[in-house]
Amino acid sequence: MTSAKSLILALILIFVGFGAAPSRAAVVKFSQVDYTVDVGDLLALEILIEFEGGDPAMDLFSFGTRLLPDPTAALVLDSIEVVSALNFNGVLGPPAQTNTDLAVLGAKGTIEFLVGVDYAGPLLATYNVRINAVGNFTFGLDFFNTLGPTEQIFIGGNGQVLDSVITFGEATVNVVPEPGAAVLVLLACLLPVMRHARRLRGREGSGADAAE
Repeated sequence: MTSAKSLILALILIFVGFGAAPSRAAVVKFSQVDYTVDVGDLLALEILIEFEGGDPAMDLFSFGTRLLPDPTAALVLDSIEVVSALNFNGVLGPPAQTNTDLAVLGAKGTIEFLVGVDYAGPLLATYNVRINAVGNFTFGLDFFNTLGPTEQIFIGGNGQVLDSVITFGEATVNVVPEPGAAVLVLLACLLPVMRHARRLRGREGSGADAAE
């Protein structure tokens, strides 16, 4: 797509507010459905787009996603990294929009308008997070909407609006104690048992002495 076509498409999307009908469904998902990480360690959650039939390639003009963490996960955000080809904010240039508020966790980007090279995917953004609680947590995704209910977020390179055919995936994050902490927990559990066994041996020894 030429630079002139990119600018024309931008004007159409801004002032007219619609694009071509989408030709196939797409899913925005995590790169894995299950993750395992030590508590407090850095976890990279890669967000991908995949089109119907498992084909990851389709020209993409813009995207916008929110990370929906389990509220009990005690999540800490380290950074949000938008893939370089979409790390632009329309005519304003780089970088893409991000919102690091834990109630939002949004990333939204476009191709570089003046270059006009559409992005074929599949990687959209990476959320680098730490989870400070132990357990299994479900994470989800949603649209990152900043302009109101009529905003068109996922747009293909030919102007097709994909929002109506997009579904979002989920992932389960299994957070385990650090190895050292696990040993301490095990010792804490074993100590009462060891003390009880020691007391029993002491009683048995006293009984044997009395019998003699």
